[in-house]
Amino acid sequence: RFPRFKKIIFYIKYLPLDILLFIKGVKIKVLKNKEDFEKVYRFRKKVYAQEEYIDEKEAPDGWKDKYDDCSVNIAAFKNGEPAGALRLVDSQKSVKLPIEEVFKLKDRLPKNCMEVSKLVIDKKFRGGKRLVICGLIKKSFCWSSKNQKEHWTAFLSEKFCNSLKP
Repeated sequence: RFPRFKKIIFYIKYLPLDILLFIKGVKIKVLKNKEDFEKVYRFRKKVYAQEEYIDEKEAPDGWKDKYDDCSVNIAAFKNGEPAGALRLVDSQKSVKLPIEEVFKLKDRLPKNCMEVSKLVIDKKFRGGKRLVICGLIKKSFCWSSKNQKEHWTAFLSEKFCNSLKP
C-alpha cells in the first residue's frame, strides 16, 4: 500500500485526467444501482457484438455471466449512457477467476488478486488521449488500493493489445 504522501502525489499527478474527464462530461463510477448495471450489461453486449466477439442474436439482453455477482463493476458515463466499462473479478469471492478456468491453472492466484475483464469502450471514445480507458483504470486502481487488492491479472486479445500501440 502507498504511504500517505505517495497517495497525494498519485492524485495530483492524475488531476489533469480528472479535469479533462470533467470538461468532456464523462463521469467514472463504481456501479451500485440496478439501473446502471442493466445499462452496462446491454452496452457490453453491444460492443462485444460490434467487435464480433459474440453473436448479438444469441446473447441475452442483459448480458452477464456467473462472475458478475462476485465482481466490482466500474463504468464511464456520458449523458447518462455508458461510454466504457470494466469489471474486477474478486478472487476471494469467486471459486476460480475466469483466467484460472480458461488456462486450467493448478495453483490459485493470490487472494488479494483481481481479474480485469469485460473491458469495453464505445468506439467514439477510443484513440486520441484515451481518456475513458485511463479514467476506468485510475478508478479501478483507487478502488483496489482502498480495498487492499494488490494484484491484477487480465487476458487481452491481440486485437485489443494492437489498439493500444501508438
